[in-house]
Formats: sequence, structure tokens, C-alpha cells
Amino acid sequence: MTELCFMTATELKTLLDSQQISAVELLEAHAQQIEQTNPILNALVTLDIDGAMVQAQEIDSQRSKGLKLGILAGLPIAIKDLFDTKGMKTTYGSRIFADHIPKSDHAHVKRLRDAGAIILGKSNTPEFAFSGQTANGVFGKTLNPVNLSKTPTGSSGGAASALAAGMVALADGSDFGGSARTPASVTNTVGFRPSNGLVPMYPNLTPHAYFNTAAPMARTVTDIALMLEVMTGGVVKAKGLERDMKGLKIAWNMSPQDYRVSKDIQFVLNSQSQVFEDMGCELKTADPNVPNVSQVHDFMNYFSVQALADSFSEEEQELLGSVMRNRGRSALNFTTQDFMKNSAGIVEVSVEMDRFFETYDLLAWPAMQNEAFGIDQDDVKLDLDWRCMSLAPIAGLPAISVPAGFSQNGIPVGLQLMARQGNDELVLQAAYAFEQATAFGEDRRLDPDLGSKKIKTGSVTYEIH
Repeated sequence: MTELCFMTATELKTLLDSQQISAVELLEAHAQQIEQTNPILNALVTLDIDGAMVQAQEIDSQRSKGLKLGILAGLPIAIKDLFDTKGMKTTYGSRIFADHIPKSDHAHVKRLRDAGAIILGKSNTPEFAFSGQTANGVFGKTLNPVNLSKTPTGSSGGAASALAAGMVALADGSDFGGSARTPASVTNTVGFRPSNGLVPMYPNLTPHAYFNTAAPMARTVTDIALMLEVMTGGVVKAKGLERDMKGLKIAWNMSPQDYRVSKDIQFVLNSQSQVFEDMGCELKTADPNVPNVSQVHDFMNYFSVQALADSFSEEEQELLGSVMRNRGRSALNFTTQDFMKNSAGIVEVSVEMDRFFETYDLLAWPAMQNEAFGIDQDDVKLDLDWRCMSLAPIAGLPAISVPAGFSQNGIPVGLQLMARQGNDELVLQAAYAFEQATAFGEDRRLDPDLGSKKIKTGSVTYEIH
């Protein structure tokens, strides 16, 4: 049964559609994997296995009758606790919403549900997704299944951890500043940030953070494309990932600008440049001229936190965690002029990237500038450099993190590929070509203590419907 949990969603879909396995059997396998690993990892924080089983039984019944089903029918999936799920607890990682049960689905969640995906639970997130460490005051912290002493980063760390540990076939995340890409990078999974506006963001707790987006997460690029087709309402198709890479111009720089990329990360990624050259791509060391990326992104981040905090009553604000409080305080001195200046900065970055992609087809950067840090370390106090992740959201670029090797300490390293806004298919095609040539994502090196340690990292709510 366990082998089912590490097959690709695309492979599982074939087995389901041909009735070689049933949705019930598949769910049972994943429920067993969750029982073994989730008490250690705390990746899934609200579970509804009984409700999922009812759905699986209905799908099996419909399939046996030859009825037409959605393209995700029978695949077990986790939804980030940032997105509303009808009838299932959604806390946004905040004590303010500790008992919140939405009456409707988030827009992309409804699309996934309508496509037959079986939502078995919610994945952990930092409070309102504003942190590089997946931990909150409701459920506690999430561990990295590759190394239990490390974080899966954030904010979609719960999703990445669950995928890497084989708890679900697919998961969604969000990406405001790397929240899908960095967790994928350090767990040897794949995280894709679609072009801004490609996936509907409604309802949105932070509409002022308009470059935030829902993001598909999986163990392979093919599975990302499958999920993205549903999330975009068919705008992006799952087929067509194979292409001739010859002649593609790639701006390759694993130490971009003055960003603090560790020597270990640079070495791992630079050793992969030959893969693209062997495909016939033309690689050149180049960077776009975007000096204000960090300033603009930090402003929008802190501004969004303060705007959200201001929407709560004084009593509710007392329940906010330290990250929300600290970032909100940092934004108190912002002025209208600051907002106008940084809004203009977003336009400037977007214009520069349009100009840059007149010369290059793809931009290749590190997906994360350092390897995963300790599970008990504060990402703010560590003064980590996240700037490699900030460019894509500001300019609205499609961007992916695809497995590209391991650090000297055995921590996964992701390669980030970006393209012009709207050119999502090219990013997926390039990532797919690299994935097929290297197969780094097939290396499922989980912590040997996973499944044997008798520890519990958080509380899990089991809901029966």
C-alpha cells in the first residue's frame, strides 16, 4: 500500500481511470501514511478522513457505472489552511479564527473539488502566511521530512512536508514571496507560482497584497501541470510539456546581483548548467536591472500585515502572534508617499522584466539562497536573504522550483526558473525537460527516524461529517 503514496498523481490517475485501483484503496493507503508520519511532522492540521471516504466511495460507484468524472477524481489532496474549505475548519494559522468553519470554498478550491479531488485535510501555515517558518499559535510547528531537525520553511511548509512524506498526491500552496517555491526547494518537491491573476484569489483576506496567488504543489512537474489545468479553469493545459529546448536563451546566474547565496547552493546549481547546454540551450551570465526588488517587496509585505491587523478589533489583535505584531509595528511609520513610491516601484520592475525578456527566454536563479535552517530558529533573527524569491511576485512572473540536487548536509536544493508574465507553459516545459534529464525528484531520502520517533509536534483536529 505504501508504494501508492509515492507514485505520481498522473500515474495514480491512470490506475484510477482504468479501475486497477479504487479511490477507497488509494485513500486507505494515504490515511495509513498519515497515521504513521503526521504525528511527527505536523504537516496536516485538520483531517476529515471519514468525509473523504464517503467521497471516495461515491467516486468508485460513479466510475463503475461508466459516468464521466473530473480529471482529478479520486486523488487525495490537502488544502492550505489559508484557503476556505466549505464545512472544514480553516484557521489561517491564527488564534482569531481557531474555530472558523467557512460556508463556501475558495474559488480554486471549488474547482479542485468539482474536478473530483478528495480533500482529506488542511496543511499547516504560519499566521496568515506571513513567515518563512511554518509555525503558529493554533497548531504548532511543521517539521521537514528530509531532516526532522530542519524546517520546511514557509509559508506552504505543511503542503511541502505532506507531499514529501507521501501523505497526499497533490497539495495547494500560496506564493506572495516564495511561499510555494522555498518549501518545495528544501523538501525535494515542486512548487509553481503562476503568473499573477491566472488563478482566482477569492476570497482574499489581504486584497491589498495583490501579487499573492494560489499555487499548485506536487512531486513532479507533470503533476503540477495537471493540477494547474484545474486551478486555472483550463487556461493552462496539462498536456504539451515536451518541447525542443534547442536555441532557448537562458540568463543563468546562481549568485545574482548582491544577493547572499551560499557557496554550497551555488556549487550544487552551477553543476547543473551543463544539463541545459546539452539540450542545446544558450546560457549566458546575466541579470535584470532591478535594484529595488527587496525594498518594494518588504514594503508590501509589512504594509499588508498592518492593513490586515487594522481590520481586527483590539481584542482580536491581542490574539495575533509575534510575527504579525512585529511586522505590523514596522509598518506604523509608513506614509502615503511611501505607498505611492513603492507602487511605482512595482511598475518599474515589471517594465524592466518585459525589457529583459526581449533578450532572454528564461531566467535561472536559486530557489532559495540558503539551505533549510533549524526547526527552532527564527527566520527573522537569522537575517536570511530571501531576495531571489521576490522578483517573480512583483513582476507577476511564472516561476518554479524544481529539484536540482542536495547540499553537503543532504538538504534538497531547488533550481528556480522564471519567464515573461503569461508564459507559464514555457516555465513548465523547461522544468519538465530538466526533471526528465536529471530525475533528482525521484530521490526520496526521508529522515530515517520518520515513522519511528514517538513524538508529537502539534494538535490535530479530526472532523467527522
